[in-house]
Amino acid sequence: MRLLGPAGSGSFQTAIVTAGIFDIIANFGLDILLIRDVASDRDKAPNYLLNTTVLRLGAGAVAALPVIAIIAVTNLSPDATPLTRPEILATAFIMIGMVFSGMSKGVTGLFYVHEEAEVPNAMTTVTTILKVGFGVTALLLGFGFVGLAAVSILTNVITLSLLLAIALRRYTLRGPWRLDWQLQRRMLRAGFPLMLIHLLQTVFISIDSYLLRVLLDNGQEVAGWYSSAYKWFNALQIVPSFFTLALFPIISRRITESLDAARQMYALSLKLMLLLALPIAAVTHYLAVPLVQIVAGEQFLPAGAIALQIVIWSIPLGWLNSVTNYVLISLGLESKQPRAFTVAVLFNIVANFIFIPRYSYVAAGVTTILSELVLLVLFDYYLRQKMAGIRWVRLLARPFLLTALMFGGMWLGGQVHLVVGLLIGVVIYPAGLLLLGIIGPEEKKVLGNILPHAIARRLRLVELDADKRG
Repeated sequence: MRLLGPAGSGSFQTAIVTAGIFDIIANFGLDILLIRDVASDRDKAPNYLLNTTVLRLGAGAVAALPVIAIIAVTNLSPDATPLTRPEILATAFIMIGMVFSGMSKGVTGLFYVHEEAEVPNAMTTVTTILKVGFGVTALLLGFGFVGLAAVSILTNVITLSLLLAIALRRYTLRGPWRLDWQLQRRMLRAGFPLMLIHLLQTVFISIDSYLLRVLLDNGQEVAGWYSSAYKWFNALQIVPSFFTLALFPIISRRITESLDAARQMYALSLKLMLLLALPIAAVTHYLAVPLVQIVAGEQFLPAGAIALQIVIWSIPLGWLNSVTNYVLISLGLESKQPRAFTVAVLFNIVANFIFIPRYSYVAAGVTTILSELVLLVLFDYYLRQKMAGIRWVRLLARPFLLTALMFGGMWLGGQVHLVVGLLIGVVIYPAGLLLLGIIGPEEKKVLGNILPHAIARRLRLVELDADKRG
Protein backbone atom coordinates (compact mmCIF):
# COMPACT_ATOMS: atom_id res chain seq x y z
CA MET A 1 0.00 0.00 0.00
CA ARG A 2 2.95 2.32 0.65
CA LEU A 3 4.36 1.68 -2.82
CA LEU A 4 1.04 1.92 -4.65
CA GLY A 5 -0.38 4.86 -2.69
CA PRO A 6 -4.11 5.48 -2.23
CA ALA A 7 -4.96 5.68 -5.96
CA GLY A 8 -3.04 2.52 -6.90
CA SER A 9 -4.40 0.63 -3.90
CA GLY A 10 -7.93 1.72 -4.78
CA SER A 11 -7.51 0.53 -8.37
CA PHE A 12 -6.11 -2.82 -7.24
CA GLN A 13 -8.97 -3.26 -4.76
CA THR A 14 -11.46 -2.46 -7.53
CA ALA A 15 -9.91 -5.15 -9.74
CA ILE A 16 -10.06 -7.70 -6.90
CA VAL A 17 -13.71 -6.93 -6.09
CA THR A 18 -14.75 -7.07 -9.76
CA ALA A 19 -12.93 -10.35 -10.38
CA GLY A 20 -14.40 -11.79 -7.17
CA ILE A 21 -17.77 -12.14 -8.91
CA PHE A 22 -16.10 -14.31 -11.56
CA ASP A 23 -14.47 -16.51 -8.92
CA ILE A 24 -17.72 -17.25 -7.08
CA ILE A 25 -19.73 -18.11 -10.20
CA ALA A 26 -16.89 -20.18 -11.69
CA ASN A 27 -16.46 -22.15 -8.47
CA PHE A 28 -20.24 -22.79 -8.19
CA GLY A 29 -19.90 -24.54 -4.84
CA LEU A 30 -18.11 -27.44 -6.54
CA ASP A 31 -15.34 -27.75 -3.95
CA ILE A 32 -17.92 -28.40 -1.21
CA LEU A 33 -19.83 -30.91 -3.35
CA LEU A 34 -16.65 -32.81 -4.25
CA ILE A 35 -15.65 -33.20 -0.60
CA ARG A 36 -19.18 -34.18 0.45
CA ASP A 37 -19.67 -36.87 -2.21
CA VAL A 38 -16.16 -38.32 -2.43
CA ALA A 39 -15.81 -38.55 1.36
CA SER A 40 -18.29 -41.46 1.35
CA ASP A 41 -16.59 -43.25 -1.57
CA ARG A 42 -12.98 -42.34 -2.37
CA ASP A 43 -13.06 -44.40 -5.57
CA LYS A 44 -15.19 -41.60 -7.06
CA ALA A 45 -12.28 -39.15 -6.77
CA PRO A 46 -10.96 -39.33 -10.39
CA ASN A 47 -14.45 -39.05 -11.88
CA TYR A 48 -15.40 -36.11 -9.66
CA LEU A 49 -12.07 -34.34 -10.14
CA LEU A 50 -12.36 -34.51 -13.92
CA ASN A 51 -16.00 -33.50 -14.12
CA THR A 52 -15.75 -30.67 -11.57
CA THR A 53 -12.72 -29.32 -13.45
CA VAL A 54 -14.65 -29.35 -16.73
CA LEU A 55 -17.59 -27.69 -14.98
CA ARG A 56 -15.29 -25.01 -13.54
CA LEU A 57 -13.98 -24.18 -17.01
CA GLY A 58 -17.49 -24.01 -18.44
CA ALA A 59 -18.79 -21.96 -15.52
CA GLY A 60 -15.75 -19.70 -15.89
CA ALA A 61 -16.70 -18.90 -19.48
CA VAL A 62 -20.21 -17.99 -18.30
CA ALA A 63 -18.89 -16.13 -15.24
CA ALA A 64 -16.83 -13.82 -17.44
CA LEU A 65 -20.03 -12.41 -18.99
CA PRO A 66 -21.39 -10.55 -15.92
CA VAL A 67 -17.93 -9.10 -15.25
CA ILE A 68 -17.72 -7.84 -18.84
CA ALA A 69 -21.25 -6.45 -18.50
CA ILE A 70 -20.42 -4.62 -15.26
CA ILE A 71 -17.34 -3.02 -16.81
CA ALA A 72 -19.24 -2.09 -19.99
CA VAL A 73 -22.17 -0.54 -18.09
CA THR A 74 -19.77 1.39 -15.86
CA ASN A 75 -17.73 2.77 -18.75
CA LEU A 76 -20.77 3.65 -20.86
CA SER A 77 -22.72 5.31 -18.06
CA PRO A 78 -22.56 9.13 -18.13
CA ASP A 79 -22.90 9.27 -14.33
CA ALA A 80 -20.02 6.90 -13.56
CA THR A 81 -16.27 7.40 -13.55
CA PRO A 82 -15.02 4.83 -16.11
CA LEU A 83 -12.52 2.14 -15.20
CA THR A 84 -9.07 2.70 -16.66
CA ARG A 85 -7.30 0.30 -19.02
CA PRO A 86 -4.84 -0.80 -16.30
CA GLU A 87 -7.78 -1.57 -13.98
CA ILE A 88 -9.50 -3.65 -16.66
CA LEU A 89 -6.22 -5.43 -17.48
CA ALA A 90 -5.60 -6.17 -13.81
CA THR A 91 -9.14 -7.57 -13.49
CA ALA A 92 -8.51 -9.85 -16.49
CA PHE A 93 -5.20 -11.08 -15.03
CA ILE A 94 -6.80 -11.83 -11.67
CA MET A 95 -9.62 -13.75 -13.39
CA ILE A 96 -7.11 -15.86 -15.32
CA GLY A 97 -5.32 -16.61 -12.06
CA MET A 98 -8.64 -17.60 -10.51
CA VAL A 99 -9.13 -20.27 -13.18
CA PHE A 100 -6.02 -22.05 -11.90
CA SER A 101 -6.89 -21.43 -8.24
CA GLY A 102 -10.33 -22.95 -8.90
CA MET A 103 -8.73 -26.12 -10.25
CA SER A 104 -6.47 -26.13 -7.17
CA LYS A 105 -9.59 -26.19 -4.98
CA GLY A 106 -10.64 -29.42 -6.66
CA VAL A 107 -7.28 -31.05 -5.94
CA THR A 108 -7.32 -29.64 -2.41
CA GLY A 109 -10.62 -31.44 -1.85
CA LEU A 110 -8.80 -34.77 -2.30
CA PHE A 111 -6.58 -34.02 0.69
CA TYR A 112 -9.59 -33.14 2.85
CA VAL A 113 -11.32 -36.36 1.76
CA HIS A 114 -8.27 -38.33 2.88
CA GLU A 115 -8.16 -36.30 6.13
CA GLU A 116 -4.77 -34.80 5.31
CA ALA A 117 -5.63 -31.11 5.67
CA GLU A 118 -2.06 -30.33 6.68
CA VAL A 119 -0.96 -30.54 3.01
CA PRO A 120 -3.21 -27.77 1.60
CA ASN A 121 -2.61 -25.75 4.77
CA ALA A 122 1.14 -25.95 4.19
CA MET A 123 0.60 -25.07 0.53
CA THR A 124 -1.32 -21.96 1.60
CA THR A 125 1.80 -20.83 3.44
CA VAL A 126 3.98 -21.57 0.40
CA THR A 127 1.56 -19.71 -1.89
CA THR A 128 1.55 -16.69 0.41
CA ILE A 129 5.37 -16.58 0.50
CA LEU A 130 5.51 -16.82 -3.30
CA LYS A 131 2.85 -14.14 -3.71
CA VAL A 132 4.69 -11.74 -1.41
CA GLY A 133 8.08 -12.45 -2.98
CA PHE A 134 6.92 -12.11 -6.59
CA GLY A 135 4.62 -9.20 -5.69
CA VAL A 136 7.36 -7.14 -4.07
CA THR A 137 9.61 -7.84 -7.07
CA ALA A 138 6.90 -6.69 -9.48
CA LEU A 139 6.35 -3.48 -7.48
CA LEU A 140 10.06 -2.69 -7.22
CA LEU A 141 10.41 -3.20 -10.97
CA GLY A 142 7.69 -0.57 -11.47
CA PHE A 143 4.88 -2.79 -12.78
CA GLY A 144 2.38 -1.40 -10.24
CA PHE A 145 -0.92 -3.07 -9.42
CA VAL A 146 -1.12 -4.63 -12.91
CA GLY A 147 2.10 -6.48 -12.07
CA LEU A 148 0.58 -7.66 -8.79
CA ALA A 149 -2.41 -9.00 -10.70
CA ALA A 150 -0.15 -10.84 -13.16
CA VAL A 151 1.75 -12.37 -10.24
CA SER A 152 -1.48 -14.12 -9.16
CA ILE A 153 -1.38 -16.17 -12.37
CA LEU A 154 2.18 -17.34 -11.73
CA THR A 155 1.62 -18.22 -8.06
CA ASN A 156 -1.65 -20.06 -8.77
CA VAL A 157 -0.04 -22.12 -11.57
CA ILE A 158 2.81 -23.10 -9.25
CA THR A 159 0.36 -23.99 -6.45
CA LEU A 160 -1.78 -26.13 -8.77
CA SER A 161 1.29 -27.95 -10.10
CA LEU A 162 2.63 -28.72 -6.62
CA LEU A 163 -0.75 -29.88 -5.26
CA LEU A 164 -1.36 -32.10 -8.29
CA ALA A 165 2.12 -33.63 -8.09
CA ILE A 166 1.67 -34.45 -4.39
CA ALA A 167 -1.83 -35.87 -4.95
CA LEU A 168 -0.70 -38.12 -7.79
CA ARG A 169 2.12 -39.50 -5.64
CA ARG A 170 -0.06 -40.10 -2.56
CA TYR A 171 -3.32 -41.37 -3.98
CA THR A 172 -4.41 -43.92 -6.54
CA LEU A 173 -6.28 -41.98 -9.23
CA ARG A 174 -6.64 -44.64 -11.91
CA GLY A 175 -10.13 -43.89 -13.00
CA PRO A 176 -12.62 -44.01 -14.37
CA TRP A 177 -11.62 -40.76 -16.09
CA ARG A 178 -14.71 -40.04 -18.16
CA LEU A 179 -17.07 -37.18 -18.77
CA ASP A 180 -20.33 -37.81 -16.92
CA TRP A 181 -22.95 -35.36 -18.18
CA GLN A 182 -25.59 -36.66 -15.78
CA LEU A 183 -23.24 -36.07 -12.83
CA GLN A 184 -22.46 -32.57 -14.08
CA ARG A 185 -26.15 -31.68 -14.38
CA ARG A 186 -26.76 -32.98 -10.86
CA MET A 187 -23.84 -30.96 -9.48
CA LEU A 188 -25.06 -27.82 -11.24
CA ARG A 189 -28.45 -28.16 -9.55
CA ALA A 190 -26.88 -28.86 -6.15
CA GLY A 191 -24.25 -26.14 -6.50
CA PHE A 192 -26.55 -23.29 -7.54
CA PRO A 193 -27.92 -22.42 -4.05
CA LEU A 194 -24.40 -22.63 -2.58
CA MET A 195 -23.09 -20.30 -5.28
CA LEU A 196 -26.01 -17.90 -4.91
CA ILE A 197 -25.59 -17.52 -1.14
CA HIS A 198 -21.82 -17.02 -1.51
CA LEU A 199 -22.38 -14.45 -4.27
CA LEU A 200 -24.92 -12.49 -2.23
CA GLN A 201 -22.66 -12.54 0.84
CA THR A 202 -19.71 -11.26 -1.19
CA VAL A 203 -21.69 -8.51 -2.91
CA PHE A 204 -23.10 -7.55 0.49
CA ILE A 205 -19.58 -7.03 1.86
CA SER A 206 -17.68 -5.59 -1.11
CA ILE A 207 -20.09 -3.63 -3.33
CA ASP A 208 -19.34 -0.37 -1.49
CA SER A 209 -15.67 -0.46 -2.57
CA TYR A 210 -16.67 -0.71 -6.23
CA LEU A 211 -19.31 2.02 -5.95
CA LEU A 212 -16.85 4.38 -4.26
CA ARG A 213 -14.53 3.90 -7.23
CA VAL A 214 -17.12 4.52 -9.97
CA LEU A 215 -19.45 7.10 -8.36
CA LEU A 216 -16.80 9.65 -7.32
CA ASP A 217 -14.46 11.77 -9.43
CA ASN A 218 -11.58 10.90 -7.08
CA GLY A 219 -12.84 7.35 -6.70
CA GLN A 220 -9.44 5.70 -7.02
CA GLU A 221 -8.07 7.53 -3.99
CA VAL A 222 -11.25 7.15 -1.95
CA ALA A 223 -11.41 3.42 -2.65
CA GLY A 224 -7.76 3.21 -1.55
CA TRP A 225 -8.46 5.01 1.73
CA TYR A 226 -11.44 2.73 2.33
CA SER A 227 -9.41 -0.40 1.56
CA SER A 228 -6.88 0.51 4.28
CA ALA A 229 -9.74 0.36 6.81
CA TYR A 230 -10.93 -2.97 5.45
CA LYS A 231 -7.52 -4.57 5.99
CA TRP A 232 -8.20 -4.53 9.73
CA PHE A 233 -11.91 -5.26 9.32
CA ASN A 234 -11.17 -8.41 7.30
CA ALA A 235 -8.38 -9.54 9.63
CA LEU A 236 -10.75 -9.50 12.60
CA GLN A 237 -13.20 -11.86 10.85
CA ILE A 238 -11.13 -14.82 12.09
CA VAL A 239 -12.78 -14.30 15.51
CA PRO A 240 -16.40 -15.03 14.49
CA SER A 241 -15.17 -17.80 12.22
CA PHE A 242 -13.46 -19.54 15.14
CA PHE A 243 -16.35 -19.10 17.57
CA THR A 244 -19.19 -19.96 15.19
CA LEU A 245 -17.50 -23.15 14.01
CA ALA A 246 -16.92 -24.14 17.64
CA LEU A 247 -20.48 -23.24 18.68
CA PHE A 248 -22.20 -24.86 15.69
CA PRO A 249 -22.07 -28.50 16.92
CA ILE A 250 -23.09 -27.41 20.44
CA ILE A 251 -26.14 -25.52 19.13
CA SER A 252 -27.01 -28.42 16.80
CA ARG A 253 -27.01 -30.86 19.72
CA ARG A 254 -29.26 -28.59 21.78
CA ILE A 255 -31.73 -28.33 18.87
CA THR A 256 -32.12 -32.11 18.89
CA GLU A 257 -33.02 -31.87 22.61
CA SER A 258 -35.62 -29.10 22.38
CA LEU A 259 -36.26 -25.77 20.70
CA ASP A 260 -36.31 -24.06 24.09
CA ALA A 261 -32.83 -25.41 24.86
CA ALA A 262 -31.70 -24.27 21.42
CA ARG A 263 -33.05 -20.76 21.99
CA GLN A 264 -31.22 -20.52 25.31
CA MET A 265 -27.97 -21.65 23.70
CA TYR A 266 -28.52 -19.22 20.82
CA ALA A 267 -29.05 -16.34 23.27
CA LEU A 268 -25.86 -17.29 25.13
CA SER A 269 -23.95 -17.48 21.85
CA LEU A 270 -25.17 -14.04 20.82
CA LYS A 271 -24.14 -12.65 24.20
CA LEU A 272 -20.64 -14.13 23.95
CA MET A 273 -20.12 -12.78 20.43
CA LEU A 274 -21.34 -9.37 21.55
CA LEU A 275 -19.00 -9.36 24.56
CA LEU A 276 -16.11 -10.06 22.19
CA ALA A 277 -17.12 -7.72 19.36
CA LEU A 278 -17.91 -4.60 21.37
CA PRO A 279 -14.52 -4.16 23.13
CA ILE A 280 -12.68 -5.05 19.91
CA ALA A 281 -14.68 -2.39 18.06
CA ALA A 282 -14.04 0.17 20.82
CA VAL A 283 -10.28 -0.46 20.92
CA THR A 284 -10.02 -0.45 17.11
CA HIS A 285 -11.93 2.85 16.96
CA TYR A 286 -9.64 4.32 19.61
CA LEU A 287 -6.44 3.15 17.86
CA ALA A 288 -7.65 3.79 14.29
CA VAL A 289 -4.96 6.33 13.41
CA PRO A 290 -1.93 4.21 14.42
CA LEU A 291 -3.53 1.07 12.99
CA VAL A 292 -3.97 2.61 9.55
CA GLN A 293 -0.52 4.16 9.82
CA ILE A 294 0.97 0.72 10.47
CA VAL A 295 -0.75 -1.05 7.60
CA ALA A 296 -0.73 1.72 4.96
CA GLY A 297 1.23 4.81 5.98
CA GLU A 298 0.67 8.54 6.26
CA GLN A 299 -0.76 8.83 2.74
CA PHE A 300 -3.95 7.11 3.91
CA LEU A 301 -4.58 9.45 6.85
CA PRO A 302 -6.88 10.84 8.10
CA ALA A 303 -9.48 9.38 5.71
CA GLY A 304 -8.48 5.75 6.26
CA ALA A 305 -8.71 6.16 10.04
CA ILE A 306 -12.13 7.84 9.82
CA ALA A 307 -13.38 5.02 7.57
CA LEU A 308 -12.07 2.43 10.04
CA GLN A 309 -13.71 4.21 12.98
CA ILE A 310 -17.06 3.98 11.20
CA VAL A 311 -16.98 0.55 9.57
CA ILE A 312 -15.60 -1.21 12.65
CA TRP A 313 -18.93 -0.68 14.44
CA SER A 314 -20.57 -3.02 11.95
CA ILE A 315 -18.77 -6.02 13.47
CA PRO A 316 -21.03 -6.38 16.55
CA LEU A 317 -24.04 -6.76 14.24
CA GLY A 318 -22.05 -8.77 11.70
CA TRP A 319 -20.85 -11.24 14.31
CA LEU A 320 -24.38 -11.66 15.63
CA ASN A 321 -25.41 -12.45 12.05
CA SER A 322 -22.62 -15.04 11.82
CA VAL A 323 -24.07 -16.94 14.77
CA THR A 324 -27.65 -16.55 13.53
CA ASN A 325 -26.63 -17.81 10.10
CA TYR A 326 -25.56 -21.15 11.61
CA VAL A 327 -28.69 -21.38 13.74
CA LEU A 328 -30.84 -20.98 10.63
CA ILE A 329 -28.99 -23.89 9.05
CA SER A 330 -29.35 -26.00 12.21
CA LEU A 331 -33.11 -25.38 12.19
CA GLY A 332 -33.43 -26.33 8.53
CA LEU A 333 -34.18 -22.74 7.47
CA GLU A 334 -31.28 -22.35 5.05
CA SER A 335 -33.73 -21.67 2.21
CA LYS A 336 -34.57 -18.35 3.91
CA GLN A 337 -30.97 -17.11 3.70
CA PRO A 338 -30.97 -16.09 0.01
CA ARG A 339 -34.14 -14.04 0.58
CA ALA A 340 -32.64 -12.21 3.55
CA PHE A 341 -29.36 -11.52 1.76
CA THR A 342 -31.16 -10.35 -1.39
CA VAL A 343 -33.10 -7.73 0.57
CA ALA A 344 -29.98 -6.64 2.47
CA VAL A 345 -27.92 -6.40 -0.75
CA LEU A 346 -30.61 -4.32 -2.48
CA PHE A 347 -30.77 -2.00 0.53
CA ASN A 348 -26.97 -1.70 0.49
CA ILE A 349 -26.78 -0.89 -3.22
CA VAL A 350 -29.65 1.63 -3.20
CA ALA A 351 -28.37 3.43 -0.08
CA ASN A 352 -24.84 3.64 -1.47
CA PHE A 353 -26.07 4.92 -4.83
CA ILE A 354 -28.02 7.68 -3.07
CA PHE A 355 -25.52 8.77 -0.42
CA ILE A 356 -21.98 8.02 -1.70
CA PRO A 357 -22.00 10.93 -4.23
CA ARG A 358 -22.78 13.29 -1.33
CA TYR A 359 -21.00 11.77 1.68
CA SER A 360 -18.28 9.61 0.10
CA TYR A 361 -16.70 6.87 2.24
CA VAL A 362 -18.62 8.01 5.33
CA ALA A 363 -21.84 6.96 3.59
CA ALA A 364 -20.30 3.61 2.64
CA GLY A 365 -19.30 2.90 6.24
CA VAL A 366 -22.67 3.89 7.72
CA THR A 367 -24.50 1.88 5.05
CA THR A 368 -22.44 -1.19 6.01
CA ILE A 369 -23.69 -0.88 9.59
CA LEU A 370 -27.31 -0.36 8.53
CA SER A 371 -27.13 -3.28 6.07
CA GLU A 372 -25.99 -5.62 8.86
CA LEU A 373 -28.93 -4.36 10.94
CA VAL A 374 -31.37 -5.06 8.10
CA LEU A 375 -29.95 -8.57 7.75
CA LEU A 376 -30.23 -9.22 11.50
CA VAL A 377 -33.86 -8.07 11.55
CA LEU A 378 -34.69 -10.43 8.67
CA PHE A 379 -32.81 -13.34 10.24
CA ASP A 380 -34.67 -12.76 13.51
CA TYR A 381 -38.00 -12.69 11.68
CA TYR A 382 -37.33 -16.07 10.07
CA LEU A 383 -36.08 -17.60 13.33
CA ARG A 384 -39.26 -16.58 15.15
CA GLN A 385 -41.21 -18.75 12.71
CA LYS A 386 -39.54 -21.82 14.24
CA MET A 387 -38.74 -20.88 17.85
CA ALA A 388 -39.29 -18.15 20.46
CA GLY A 389 -37.53 -14.87 19.75
CA ILE A 390 -34.68 -13.17 21.55
CA ARG A 391 -35.26 -10.30 24.01
CA TRP A 392 -32.91 -7.92 22.27
CA VAL A 393 -33.12 -4.99 24.71
CA ARG A 394 -32.26 -7.25 27.62
CA LEU A 395 -29.44 -8.84 25.64
CA LEU A 396 -27.86 -5.60 24.42
CA ALA A 397 -28.34 -3.19 27.34
CA ARG A 398 -25.53 -4.09 29.76
CA PRO A 399 -22.86 -4.95 27.16
CA PHE A 400 -23.44 -1.62 25.38
CA LEU A 401 -23.45 0.27 28.70
CA LEU A 402 -20.14 -1.32 29.69
CA THR A 403 -18.64 -0.56 26.28
CA ALA A 404 -19.72 3.08 26.59
CA LEU A 405 -18.00 3.29 29.98
CA MET A 406 -14.88 1.65 28.54
CA PHE A 407 -14.84 4.03 25.58
CA GLY A 408 -15.33 7.05 27.84
CA GLY A 409 -12.44 5.91 30.03
CA MET A 410 -10.18 5.49 27.01
CA TRP A 411 -11.10 8.93 25.71
CA LEU A 412 -10.34 10.60 29.04
CA GLY A 413 -7.06 8.72 29.40
CA GLY A 414 -6.19 9.56 25.82
CA GLN A 415 -6.11 13.24 26.75
CA VAL A 416 -2.97 12.36 28.69
CA HIS A 417 -1.47 9.76 26.36
CA LEU A 418 -2.72 7.13 23.91
CA VAL A 419 -1.26 4.28 25.98
CA VAL A 420 -2.82 5.61 29.21
CA GLY A 421 -6.26 5.56 27.61
CA LEU A 422 -5.72 2.03 26.29
CA LEU A 423 -4.67 0.77 29.73
CA ILE A 424 -7.74 2.35 31.34
CA GLY A 425 -9.99 0.64 28.79
CA VAL A 426 -8.30 -2.71 29.33
CA VAL A 427 -8.97 -2.41 33.08
CA ILE A 428 -12.56 -1.10 32.86
CA TYR A 429 -13.97 -3.82 30.60
CA PRO A 430 -13.10 -7.00 32.55
CA ALA A 431 -13.83 -5.21 35.84
CA GLY A 432 -17.23 -4.20 34.50
CA LEU A 433 -17.97 -7.76 33.42
CA LEU A 434 -17.51 -8.87 37.02
CA LEU A 435 -19.22 -5.93 38.74
CA LEU A 436 -22.26 -5.95 36.46
CA GLY A 437 -22.51 -9.74 36.58
CA ILE A 438 -22.66 -9.97 32.79
CA ILE A 439 -20.86 -13.33 32.59
CA GLY A 440 -22.84 -15.88 34.55
CA PRO A 441 -22.44 -19.63 35.12
CA GLU A 442 -24.01 -20.54 31.77
CA GLU A 443 -21.66 -18.28 29.81
CA LYS A 444 -18.68 -19.73 31.66
CA LYS A 445 -19.84 -23.22 30.82
CA VAL A 446 -20.15 -22.43 27.10
CA LEU A 447 -16.76 -20.72 27.04
CA GLY A 448 -15.30 -23.72 28.80
CA ASN A 449 -16.61 -25.93 25.98
CA ILE A 450 -15.33 -23.89 23.04
CA LEU A 451 -11.98 -22.56 24.30
CA PRO A 452 -8.89 -24.80 24.41
CA HIS A 453 -8.95 -26.67 27.73
CA ALA A 454 -5.68 -25.18 29.00
CA ILE A 455 -6.94 -21.62 28.44
CA ALA A 456 -10.37 -22.38 29.91
CA ARG A 457 -8.72 -23.85 33.02
CA ARG A 458 -6.48 -20.80 33.47
CA LEU A 459 -9.52 -18.55 33.23
CA ARG A 460 -11.29 -20.84 35.75
CA LEU A 461 -14.03 -21.59 33.27
CA VAL A 462 -13.67 -25.30 33.92
CA GLU A 463 -12.57 -27.13 37.02
CA LEU A 464 -9.80 -29.66 36.85
CA ASP A 465 -11.23 -33.02 37.83
CA ALA A 466 -8.87 -34.51 40.41
CA ASP A 467 -10.04 -38.02 39.59
CA LYS A 468 -8.96 -37.59 35.94
CA ARG A 469 -5.67 -35.83 36.67
CA GLY A 470 -3.75 -39.08 36.73
